[in-house]
Amino acid sequence: MSRTFAAISSNGAFTLLELLLVTTLMAVLSAVALPRLSGATRASRLESGAGAVAQYVRFGRKAAIERGLRVRLEFADEGRSFFLRVQDEESLLREAYTEFGDGLLDADWRLPDRVRATKVVLRGVPGPLTPLVFTPDGVSDDLTIMLRNEAGRETSIVLGPGWDQIWIEAGTDGPANR
Repeated sequence: MSRTFAAISSNGAFTLLELLLVTTLMAVLSAVALPRLSGATRASRLESGAGAVAQYVRFGRKAAIERGLRVRLEFADEGRSFFLRVQDEESLLREAYTEFGDGLLDADWRLPDRVRATKVVLRGVPGPLTPLVFTPDGVSDDLTIMLRNEAGRETSIVLGPGWDQIWIEAGTDGPANR
């Protein structure tokens, strides 16, 4: 029997036992690795969403400066999408906003799946998702936009008063950061 085994092994073939061991090992490794990959995917979606909102804030501030008008960043669909609107030039004395007439700036952008904006923190006080207004010099209030994924992890997009002051801060998991 050992001669048969040696003869088969030397030909490069695998025994059924070897195949079962390798298959079992791969199944165990997959079971361990998949939850970690899933968490990495959730974190990646959250980071991607924060980057998109931060970039759009930059667009809004730049548009306010270039046009000399107020620009608003608004959230829709329960914080799952966002868009920019510019102050209507014909109604400078009232708060009327309209589209830019530019495909990029007028587009409604969606956050990645299972990520949404949850609140705006203005001067340290959490509040609802209210529109953010950028003045004609690109300035806004000091505020923080909070994004959350389905696992409860939050990321902050922090806006300083200056037109170029914006950064992203990774948050913590779970209810401690709510």
